[in-house]
Order: sequence, then C-alpha cells, then structure tokens
Amino acid sequence: MNAKNIMKKIAYLYVGFFLVGLGIVLSVKSNLGLAPWDVLNQGISRTFDINIGIVNIYVGLAMIVIATFIKVYPGIATVLNAIFCGLFIELLMDHIPHPPNLFIAVIMNILGVVLLALGSALYLKAILGAGPRDSFFLGLVKKLQINITYIRPVVDGIVLLTGFLLGGTIGLGTIVALLFLGFFMDVFFRLLKYNPKEVTQMNFAQQIRYLKEMRNHEDSSS
Repeated sequence: MNAKNIMKKIAYLYVGFFLVGLGIVLSVKSNLGLAPWDVLNQGISRTFDINIGIVNIYVGLAMIVIATFIKVYPGIATVLNAIFCGLFIELLMDHIPHPPNLFIAVIMNILGVVLLALGSALYLKAILGAGPRDSFFLGLVKKLQINITYIRPVVDGIVLLTGFLLGGTIGLGTIVALLFLGFFMDVFFRLLKYNPKEVTQMNFAQQIRYLKEMRNHEDSSS
C-alpha cells in the first residue's frame, strides 16, 4: 500500500462519516420518522436529556464492546466512526432547516436513508475497521453467512422497539429505513466491489503489525 492508497482510504473514511451524519440529520429534520438506531438514540436522548449527537457517540462506543463478543475487534476507523459521526450530527443539526412541505420532507427522508447507506459502504470500503454498529452486523454476516439485506431488518427491529419504549418517535420514514437500509447498503457494496462475506476489516493489532512491516520495508530499502 502506497501513500496514494492510504490517502484514498482516509478520504473514504471521512466522506463516509460525513454522509452518515448528514443522512441522520436529514431524517431527523424531515419529521417523518427516524431510522431504527436513531429512534434508539432519540429515546436515550429524551430519557437522559443528552444531545442526540453525543448519544450517538456513547451508543457507538457501547457497540464496539458488544461486537467483540462475536469476535469482531475494533480498528482505528471503528473508534473514529463512533466519534466523528456524532460530531458531524452535532455540527449539521443547526444548519439544515425543517422542510417547508410534505413533498420536500419525503425527499429529505428518502435521501437520508440513501446517504446513510452510502456513507456506511464508503467507510467500510477503507477496510480500516467497521463502524461500531456495522462491526456487529458484519460479524453476524460472517458468522451466519446470511446477506445483510435479511439480517439488518431483524436487528433493527429489536433496536427500534427498544428506542420506542424509551420515548423515541417512529413514522413512515422509520418503516422505509427498516425495510430498505440493508437493501441500499447491499447495492452500494456491489457498486464499490466490496463483499462483506469475504473481506475482513483490519483491527488495531493488524494495523500496528502492518505499520511495523511498512517501516521495516522502508528501512531495508534505504
């Protein structure tokens, strides 16, 4: 891997993080219902009076711990995802207005789901560590050998129910996200030529080993 490829991976990461944050904010502002994980974040936010972007960070860190139980270990991108997606949400929330009518609201909500799927696919393409929630999903995909299109709605349904019981709001947009987020992710996986059943995300140990190998190679070449 040369410097150009490393910069390309970093670009995938941060563009992906930004698109995830933007997708979530568009869904929130549409007022048509949130994606399941955002219903959970909103429920926790309302229960404990914490900004939803900060809750996103806390939930992300918790999912990193949970994913390790199915032997999916974090990489640098996993931690960065937990932090920067929440920060982008906080940054964008006050700069995107509510839609003026129902038609624009529907467009915003659908676009939010698509951007969330695209952002997730982009940072996964970097292979520097799956995001906290995607670590869990990818672990299930590899363990069960079932397409994410089928796994995600089941897990998201459980998350949705939990968020609703905590006070999160659901609507038509929630159903769209529940049914189609996994589908859109699978579409973008194919477009980006990324197969989650075959690709293993690099964890911290592998990344440190790789950096040592790069340094030894440079030393031997000089």
